[in-house]
Amino acid sequence: ISFSVPNHTFGDAPFAVSASSNSSGALTYSVISGPATISGPTVNVTGAGTVVLQASQAASGNYAAATQNTSFTVVTGAPTITFAVPNHTYGDPSFGVTATSNSPGALSYSVISGPATVSGSTIGITGAGTVVLQASQVASGSYSAATQNAIFTIAAGSPSITFIVPTHTFGDAPFTIIAVSNSAGPFTYSVISGPATISGNTVTLTNAGTVVMQAFESPNGNFSAASVNTTMVAAAAIAVTPTTPADTEATVTSGAAATFPLNLTPQGAGIFTGEITFSASGLPTGATATFSPASIPAGSPATSVTLTIQTSTSQNSNQRKPSDRHPLPSFEWGFHLLPAAGLKGVRKRLKNLPFAMLMLSVLGVLSLVSCGNGSATGTATVSAAQTYNIVVTAKDSVSGAKTAINLTLTVQ
Repeated sequence: ISFSVPNHTFGDAPFAVSASSNSSGALTYSVISGPATISGPTVNVTGAGTVVLQASQAASGNYAAATQNTSFTVVTGAPTITFAVPNHTYGDPSFGVTATSNSPGALSYSVISGPATVSGSTIGITGAGTVVLQASQVASGSYSAATQNAIFTIAAGSPSITFIVPTHTFGDAPFTIIAVSNSAGPFTYSVISGPATISGNTVTLTNAGTVVMQAFESPNGNFSAASVNTTMVAAAAIAVTPTTPADTEATVTSGAAATFPLNLTPQGAGIFTGEITFSASGLPTGATATFSPASIPAGSPATSVTLTIQTSTSQNSNQRKPSDRHPLPSFEWGFHLLPAAGLKGVRKRLKNLPFAMLMLSVLGVLSLVSCGNGSATGTATVSAAQTYNIVVTAKDSVSGAKTAINLTLTVQ
């Protein structure tokens, strides 16, 4: 009987064996030892090691029964490792990787090339580019050691751009704008819409209105190109003028009202950006200022406004109570007090005194009567007679644009 089997590797597919003989007796096969099973002539390898198979032949004709053994080696198989990593973008947080295998051997990971680091199974991105990672598995059981690489791409990240332009007023001098970013790429600036022009990073307002500007950053290193838009309001400046040159001055008596007709005009645009409010300072003591209209709504065109300053002559007095006052004239008090004191005789003798002496006596009595009754006091809030410099301020409540005009008020 001739019977031989070539060596195999763990993991090979089942295979058939066949012995040959000069006898025509039937052949059967069995596993004497080793990591294999057999079904008919089909052998299934179950592990790594040495396998001993036996071919048995039944007696036939002139030949007796016989057997023949053969041995072959099953070497350890290479594990099937599955290892894939999705693409990432620069700036992504660290992430974990996992390989799978039909071997129970321990897995470890390493960076073969590219902008990444590894700690255990956690990958950190250090830049944009192609990364080659390797999963290494140690030998275990019927499996040998093995490695499997995974390749993934780290795309350039989008830079974080900060681009803010404060509100300006039409008529302001040209101003510069600047954007900042975590990328070192150079910036270019443009006006997307609105009343402005730009040269480099210097903006010139051509009117009042809303301006949209763009900062574009070129790609650099690990960052891709990116752009950011910002919106700013070019406020209309406010002009305050008197209706006529003479309307900046007024002369009134204390307690009278002075009026100042004024014109409010948005500069560079047909309407005011926001609501226009007014204030006045430098008023005389006790005076009040009233604007008509009190404010100008946003979106209004040029508007006439009248300022009225009401001066004051009011006086707050600390007077005695009516019960403390003497309702009769002083002379009557004097003569009425004399009989009240029971001095009829004195009164008769006084008639014979000279008139001057009589007056002195009356005054003396009056001083005694009035002693301790107090006197009237008061505090005046009168607009003093002088010339006042009144400052009227108009302010745009949205843009903050404001202007002022000086007026002269003389109180006589």
